[in-house]
Amino acid sequence: MRGDPLNWSIPLPWRPAGVVVRIHILFVCVALGVILWVATSKQFAPGLWSQACVVLLLLFCAVLAHEFGHVFAARRVGGDAMEILLWPLGGLTHVDVPHSPRANLFAVLGGPMVNFVLAGLAGIAIVSIGFVPPLNPLSSPLNPKMYSWKDRVWYGSVANPNDPTMYYFVDPDTGEHKQVEIILDRQKDGQGYKIRESSPPVVHGGTKEQPVLFVKEHVSQKEIRVEPARLQRWQTFLAQIFWVHWLVFCLNLLPAFPLDGARIFQSW
Repeated sequence: MRGDPLNWSIPLPWRPAGVVVRIHILFVCVALGVILWVATSKQFAPGLWSQACVVLLLLFCAVLAHEFGHVFAARRVGGDAMEILLWPLGGLTHVDVPHSPRANLFAVLGGPMVNFVLAGLAGIAIVSIGFVPPLNPLSSPLNPKMYSWKDRVWYGSVANPNDPTMYYFVDPDTGEHKQVEIILDRQKDGQGYKIRESSPPVVHGGTKEQPVLFVKEHVSQKEIRVEPARLQRWQTFLAQIFWVHWLVFCLNLLPAFPLDGARIFQSW
């Protein structure tokens, strides 16, 4: 554990495909730090730390799949790779390939292509259920939002404080779904929420036990109920799977060392 900081790692007890997989101590520390930050920070919704655990696990799997893409691509061109190191900045695979531009390029592309294919499969699944995948790699994976190409409104998961919660209503005149964004504040007694602001304006209705939101003003002068545009848990999970692979793919295309983008240019 002493000496080279890259050796501050713990090997997994098994060798998948004959490859030694090491997890750097800092990788574990950063992951625990992120979970603790999400669990204690007031800028995140209560209980969102569990989603942080899910995203970090998915990100771990995405990076590991990426590195094994390099391994199998190197073996495909007559080379080999015997060790993978997972550290806070991603993964490092020590590959040995024949000294030719084609072999080097193939080995480098193996990693990003794995993430591209897996992101594509998740994206196809998302489109098939009526949504557009979250294509912005800088968006939050803890509470993703996806646009419904069927309803033409945004759906979200648990909203953070000061972030709008997604709702919608059906216009009685046109039958179209209309977006409603509401920022809610938790009551001081912790029982329920109150509306801070909304667009368009909405009002409370129903009973205390079963509160209902209605559009405040509408040209039809009808009482229009507002419904939550909430992603189900499995839909959120599917969005997170897409996001982690899309992030790893996009990030590794940047032309900067030690990312694959720079190595692709170097191979040319």
